[in-house]
Amino acid sequence: MIGKLMNMKQITAIGSSIMEGWSRLGELLPEFKVQNKAVGGTQTVDWVDKAGPVIGSTAPDAVLVYIGSNDIFERSEQEIVGNVRKIYSSCCEEHPGRLFIYLSIINAPQKAPARKKVDSINRTIRSFEGVLTGFIFLDINPAFLGPDGGPVMSYYQDDALHYTESGYKALAEYAIPLIRKAMSKLLMDTPRS
Repeated sequence: MIGKLMNMKQITAIGSSIMEGWSRLGELLPEFKVQNKAVGGTQTVDWVDKAGPVIGSTAPDAVLVYIGSNDIFERSEQEIVGNVRKIYSSCCEEHPGRLFIYLSIINAPQKAPARKKVDSINRTIRSFEGVLTGFIFLDINPAFLGPDGGPVMSYYQDDALHYTESGYKALAEYAIPLIRKAMSKLLMDTPRS
């Protein structure tokens, strides 16, 4: 049992309130040691300097990231994308085996006026896959769409941005299998005891 615990792969979650509010993440991924270090209200610029020390202190095998949503109305596409690239660098460049799993910026109803901008940023960040070692882009937007292609409003709180309990359930049902799939490469490299 001790050998199994010592070989347990670690995930550190960082980002803003969407990630911070995913309080059941560790329960949903019991095969991993999960630490959620996300901070509500933060923007990409906040994590440019913060990510390195946070990730350095937890030394995870993977970094799970949701960041950029709070920037949409305040920063340019180039600045948001550039900051995500800097966050990746501070977390992963000196650790080539570490995964950086980026959850797409959500097209929440509150972001409707900036939907084209959100889509463009997500496309650009997705292009980092295959270019940056260990970078994985997970588009979580399909989890929140109804049959008509529009947002399921019951998944959102009154602010039309943050998730309700049912929104986090939809996120888990959609994203947890994708996170496990992303982590499977690390699991294959885990020594057997």
